[in-house]
Amino acid sequence: MFTSQGSLVEWVGFDDVRSVELKVKYAIHNNLGGVMLWALDMDDFSGTFCNQGTYPLLRVMNFYLNPTKNIELPNYDSIWKVNSENR
Repeated sequence: MFTSQGSLVEWVGFDDVRSVELKVKYAIHNNLGGVMLWALDMDDFSGTFCNQGTYPLLRVMNFYLNPTKNIELPNYDSIWKVNSENR
């Protein structure tokens, strides 16, 4: 998303479970050296905000990068459901 006011132009972006999954799959497919999160504290560490359990972005990364581990993928169906307790 781009916003501008006069000469000031800002870019705002975000990742969700699906976008992280696509990026990790791209990195694997293209034999890249790894993936990263810019701000680890922006993942849902308490599991109360996005209704996908704790650390949904890290879990997606680990699911594909560590296939021998028993890691459960976040529930994609709940991504846009609003948790009324956090309003």
